[in-house]
Amino acid sequence: MQGNLIHRLAYNGQVGQIYGMWIVNIFLTILTFGIYSFWGKSRMRRYLTGSLSIDGHSFEYTGTGGELFRGFLKALPIVIIVYALLIGAFLMSKMPEIKVYGYVLMGVTFSVIFFLSFAGFFWSLRYKASRVNFMGIRPKLEGSAFTYALIHIGAFLLQAISLGIATPYVDMKTHGYLIRNFYWGKTNYIFTPTPAKLMGINIITLLLFVPTIGLSRLWYHAALIRHIAESTQLGSLRFQNDSTGKDLLGLILGNLFILVCTLGLGIPFIYHRSMKFVSKHMTIVGDMTALQFVQSDEKLKSSGEGIETIFGG
Repeated sequence: MQGNLIHRLAYNGQVGQIYGMWIVNIFLTILTFGIYSFWGKSRMRRYLTGSLSIDGHSFEYTGTGGELFRGFLKALPIVIIVYALLIGAFLMSKMPEIKVYGYVLMGVTFSVIFFLSFAGFFWSLRYKASRVNFMGIRPKLEGSAFTYALIHIGAFLLQAISLGIATPYVDMKTHGYLIRNFYWGKTNYIFTPTPAKLMGINIITLLLFVPTIGLSRLWYHAALIRHIAESTQLGSLRFQNDSTGKDLLGLILGNLFILVCTLGLGIPFIYHRSMKFVSKHMTIVGDMTALQFVQSDEKLKSSGEGIETIFGG
């Protein structure tokens, strides 16, 4: 049946090419006192995105280093103010007569940074989505970065109050806001999760958290990834992900081993392994040829992410 056609995500990237770009990016970034990093990041994104394909049709990334640099310059004044407040709060905390005000200002500033890190992630995702192209159609992310940040902060507090019990509901809320605001052209993604299905694995892995030094949570995250995929739909297309906790453990431990043993010089291998992992476990079910996607009329902005780049989100 056409509706049950399986489309696999393929990755044909070469670790040698990734390594070559990575080395050049580091060298030119040092030579230009960090300025080239924006062009280097765009070049790497272009290669990795172009290495992904479905049924022989490759993805394309059209973002530029100039856009990222302009985004950085726009965000820089905000970041300077935030860090100036942080330094001022630290100095005030060392003065006995006003140290209380210093602690209050420090708490407020850290809260602002916490908020901006989530908002910055949203802005970055919106920019990157707008620069991806597949068969002439690009995705777009609507919604509000501030709403997303507030949802995340509320989710963080709920997780803390519930000691992690509410995690499945929190995860569906935060991921759901993104997915429901995603479009492929003008076609909206549909997200219909059932958080209760994750409650069992959530509680079991929480109970095993201490004896497994936290590794048990990888089995929850694998179940979360699978559930998000099966709860997401685009037109008549459905998504599947078959990654397991064991798969995630192998990926993370392998990447950590490479990072430590190469003293960071093996980062390109980590990029390569991670891309292979995603393509291996993700599939799309349905007849893609029957879908008539229409290009979004979204007006592209001339600058890329800035806040997330500075805060390292």
